[in-house]
Amino acid sequence: MEISSFSNPSPTPPSKPAPSGVRNGAASASGPAAPVASDQSVNLGAVQSIQQAMNNLPDSRADVVARGKALAASATYPAAEIINKLAEMFIEDAEAAMNAD
Repeated sequence: MEISSFSNPSPTPPSKPAPSGVRNGAASASGPAAPVASDQSVNLGAVQSIQQAMNNLPDSRADVVARGKALAASATYPAAEIINKLAEMFIEDAEAAMNAD
């Protein structure tokens, strides 16, 4: 198996300097740290809308459950080739684990 390395052609832009008297969000000698401004904001309305949509989804899809039950009851699923390939993979993994010790 060949693994290629990944290099990022563009360096990470430098971070913005902290406000005067504040270092990395820490408190200064004159008092508590000021909140650090962010370029990102969160739209709470959108988050709540997505959460509500997720709450309205069923816990399972009846069509997928029915298909799974039918496949589990089938004597020809999975195919023999798949079972044999999985068995080979399990054996290879077990042998590699035993040889690693």
